[in-house]
Formats: sequence, structure tokens, C-alpha cells
Amino acid sequence: PMRNPIVSKIGGDFAQDPSQVELSPAAGQLVAAALEGIGPGQVWDYHVHLAGLGTGGTGCWVNPHVFSLLHPVDNAKTNLFINAAGIEDRDRADQQYVERLLRLVRDFPGYGKLCVFALDRCYGEDGRLDEKDSKVYVPNEYVYELCQQYPDLLVPCISVHPYRPDALEQLDKWGQLGVKMLKWMPGVQGMDASHPLCEPFYQRMQAYGMVLITHTGKEETLYVAKFMPLNNPLLWRRPLEMGLKVIMAHCAGLGSNPDTDAPSRKLVKNYKLFLRLMEEPRYEGLLYGDIAAVTEINRAGISLATMLKRTDLHSRLVYGSDYPLPAINAVISTQLLVKLGYLREAQQQPLREIYHKNPLLFDFVLKRTMKAPKSEHTRFAASVFTHKPELGIEPLPVSLGVAQAGAGGS
Repeated sequence: PMRNPIVSKIGGDFAQDPSQVELSPAAGQLVAAALEGIGPGQVWDYHVHLAGLGTGGTGCWVNPHVFSLLHPVDNAKTNLFINAAGIEDRDRADQQYVERLLRLVRDFPGYGKLCVFALDRCYGEDGRLDEKDSKVYVPNEYVYELCQQYPDLLVPCISVHPYRPDALEQLDKWGQLGVKMLKWMPGVQGMDASHPLCEPFYQRMQAYGMVLITHTGKEETLYVAKFMPLNNPLLWRRPLEMGLKVIMAHCAGLGSNPDTDAPSRKLVKNYKLFLRLMEEPRYEGLLYGDIAAVTEINRAGISLATMLKRTDLHSRLVYGSDYPLPAINAVISTQLLVKLGYLREAQQQPLREIYHKNPLLFDFVLKRTMKAPKSEHTRFAASVFTHKPELGIEPLPVSLGVAQAGAGGS
């Protein structure tokens, strides 16, 4: 039974206050089963997006063209994200985004930490800012200060473009504050992971023990056509050979790229290129994958089935929700997952109920509940959803703020 009405929106149908929604016994049992083998406070989500319009002085920015009817696809996507994030007042968009996220987390039994992402703008190889191709900007300062406000919940993940003239200085700034995680989206930001320009950047990251989490595989949410080839997993051989720890988001589960290891350069599915790298012994302990967005309609095929079956690799997978994507009801279909054999039909309605209460909890329960098609027991191991100490990503102590690390914005 629902104590309050569901807020119905394009993109998401959910309760604004999940604490006021009671789950049925069937849904409650599904949550309890998902938490089996995972202790209190042990769930770590390594893939959470922050976003905003710049309200309240956050410094966040969105390219104005995404609100223009001259760009209907970007405009539609932007409205979907705004609705799914629970934003009702655009004059308080950034604040409502965070308030909604915190409500979901506090309603999440077993929750541990969220690693929340900044996102730098695009830069060219000449070091110049490319504002035309930049889609969104989430400043490192905003992310860091937010994590200082909620150190029990949030872990900062900065974003620094390697081509910007002050890239190494920025790494020093955040490395000295103890930040251990850095986010790239090559197909959105325009960096080539194999470019020699990146080598000093990788060396400086290693000096601070930083881990790089990067989008791999086709990017459809923030689309910049000329940057799409930069999502090829094989471009990451250079940093891996240098000994950098890399988490490949989504296990490269979408699209194809040229096989740059072969003279023919034939097109190969990105998830197969990811698996090729994972299977190379020299990258063990360096290369990881996250399972963000793997249940979405466009990724729920052979790549998802393969990752579920590859139990030998589960120790090198980490959990990611890709929030706010789980709140967009159009991108995930429990009916499709039943049809493909990942779920039982009886699980469909309880999962929908969990989604209406808490989309973040829904994403976790869904990924813990799914089993490989034609298998009764093969599912993602509990260890996928907990903290990976070997990555070295830990909560930060509360400090005096970013000023102590020196001046300079990001």
C-alpha cells in the first residue's frame, strides 16, 4: 500500500518522499534477499552523476543549446533528466537534485557510500577550451565541498581534462586533498587515452594513488559524434601498461569499434574488446569494470548475459547505479528482462513497486536479483556491490575546504 500518491512524470513515476511509502511483503522479501551476504553499510556505488544548472552558486553549467528546440533530441533528453531527478523548481534545480539524491540514499537499507562525479569541459590538443562541444560542466570544487558536507554518504570523484594547460596543477591540488578518484568521458570530453599528451597526466595520477573511471563503449546520453571513436576500450592499453588503475564503466557493453590490435581493424563489439583486456594477466589488479547501466534496454542483450556468466571476473567488477538513469522509466524494462530470461515473471511487480518507492534501491535490487539466462544460480556476486579496498578509494576526512590546497578553479 502507498501512503502518498506517486508523482507521475515523463521519464519517471515515483514518490517524492520514499520514506512515506511502504513496500508489500513480496517487495520487502526481494529487498532482503538482495542484501543477503552484504553487511550493514557495505553497499558502495562507484558511479553516480551530479548535475545542475548553476542555481545557488554551484558553478554547474549546461550548454544553452540543450534547451533549444533547434536541438530537439538534446532538449528531450534534458527534460527527461530533470524530471527523473525530481526537479520541480528550476530556480532551485541544483539543490533539489541533491536533496532528492540524499532522500533516496537515506531510504536505502545497507547503503554505504556514493562516489559522485564532477565533469570537466572539452579541451583541444592545443589546450584551448572547446565550449561549443562541451555539453555539461560540474566543477570539482562543487563536488568536493558537497562531499565535505556529507562525508558519511558521499565520496568525491573529480574530473580534469588532460589537455588543459593546468592539468598537472589541478591533479596536485586535488591529490594533496586526498582525492583518489577521477572521471573521464572520452566520447563527450574529447580526450584520447592513447595520446602521448596523457602520459605525464597518468604519471601524476599514480603519484597520488588515483584511480581513473572512464566511460567505454558507445555513448548515447551526451552525444558528440566526432568523439565517439575515443570510447574504444583498446585505447586504454597505454595507461594500463604504465600501471594506472582503470575502471571501465558499463563494461563497454554498447556498440562496436575497430580492433586496433589487428591489421584488418575490423569492427568488434566493445564488450569483447573489454573482455580481451580483462583476460590479459598483466592487467590483473589494474583493470576493473563497473556494471552501471548494464540493465538498460539497449544493453540487456549478449553483453549483459556474458558478464553475468563470467563469474571468474566478478572479483574485478564494481557496482554502479549511473544515477539518475535508473529513475528514467523509459530506459529499463522489467518485462524485457523477463522475456530474455534474467528475471522470473513473479518478480516483475515487486520490482516495479520498489522502483516507485526508490529508483536507487530498485537499481541495486534488480542487479542483485537477476540471474544469467537458463541458469538458476548464476548472478552477480555479493562482492561486486561492496567496497573494493584494493582500489584505494576511501572516504575523505573533513577538512577546512579547498582553499588549503591552493587557489585556482577547475
